[in-house]
Amino acid sequence: MVFMNSVSRLRRGRLATCAVSLAVVLSAALPPVTGAQGVPDPDDDPFYAAPKRLTSAEPGDVLRSREVELGINGAGAAWQLLYRTTDAKGDPEAAVTTVTLPSSPAADLPLVS
Repeated sequence: MVFMNSVSRLRRGRLATCAVSLAVVLSAALPPVTGAQGVPDPDDDPFYAAPKRLTSAEPGDVLRSREVELGINGAGAAWQLLYRTTDAKGDPEAAVTTVTLPSSPAADLPLVS
């Protein structure tokens, strides 16, 4: 029984190592999201700054949006949305997501979010 637990832990460790390695390789291979004129780093981009009206907005309200290019052939249109959400303490917070629309959507495929 002890041997089986050790083998099981070894397999889980190898699986976790493979998963992390795959994530690192894939993230390095994907092109960055860039705008038509190039988008600065989030720290230097005013798009990411929370607006003054953040506290009066409701959770889920879109505060700002912009169209972006994904740099992937056939990716279609894409937009970044700055929206109001709530942090772990219940305080208002701004978050950003990217929404994509394929250039040629296939019929009867589910929405992936």
